[in-house]
Amino acid sequence: MKIVYASDLHGQNVLYDQLIRLVELAKPELVVLGGDLLPKGESASQLIATQRKFALVDLKKTLLRLVGASSSCVFIFGNDDCQSGIDTIDFTFSKRLFHLTNRRIKLPSGWDIIGLSCVPETPFLLKDWERRDCAEKDFVPRMQRGVRSEDDRFVPVFCKEWFDTHPSIEEILASESCDTKSPIILVAHAPPSDTSLDVLYNGTHVGSKAIRAWIEHYQPAVSFHGHIHESYVQSGRFFEKIGSTHCINAGQIHQPGLDAVIIDTNDVAASIYHTYGPETATQDGNALLSAPFHDGKVPC
Repeated sequence: MKIVYASDLHGQNVLYDQLIRLVELAKPELVVLGGDLLPKGESASQLIATQRKFALVDLKKTLLRLVGASSSCVFIFGNDDCQSGIDTIDFTFSKRLFHLTNRRIKLPSGWDIIGLSCVPETPFLLKDWERRDCAEKDFVPRMQRGVRSEDDRFVPVFCKEWFDTHPSIEEILASESCDTKSPIILVAHAPPSDTSLDVLYNGTHVGSKAIRAWIEHYQPAVSFHGHIHESYVQSGRFFEKIGSTHCINAGQIHQPGLDAVIIDTNDVAASIYHTYGPETATQDGNALLSAPFHDGKVPC
């Protein structure tokens, strides 16, 4: 199965336009979008409305074009995508389009695909998709306060209470026991820990231990990741094997060039291809890196 994968497009139409052209050229059986799909950079007071409008108009139009140029398209949202901005949107406008955020589906081709938008704690304010990585009971967050999205506003949260009252990534994945003979793909916004896919500019590895442990145990055919844009230029690698699983993080750091990956699951090692070499990130690419909010303030 030929797959085109991209992530962390952050509402940048210059990147979506290139993705559409790539899919029209490659004609894959499957297109996968790995989260952080909506615009950022707005002030906190405007962000949710901006993201909802983009999802309803621009993203819908793009998804329909991607479906039209492929057999199926699956997508998840990421930690920079406000949950309240997308909760009320019906994405079932094509039978070949699958909203995979924290869901598991079976494609018409027979493949099982698991989507996971949740990421381990970040230093950013928005906590909608943040969870404890593992199920430890004595977890102490690095931040005392953050926000969650609700309707068209942000509501302050105490981080300790937030993490204590939501299941960890480890617990979420524990419900996905892959006792199936069908081939499996994992689409997780966060990359697995201690790999070439989770490296920050300062060399720190910030991936998910729970996601890595799940991959090691269940060995899906392929796992797709995003979240850490700069890992590609830091490590010089966009894929790594964990056991027999090919783990991929395309990055998104060369804007206006699109960072995307084409693979064929029939022979991943011989067919994997990235649209851009791992050269130094562009200034525009750096601008896509996550930020707390434009104004950096916790709403009162």
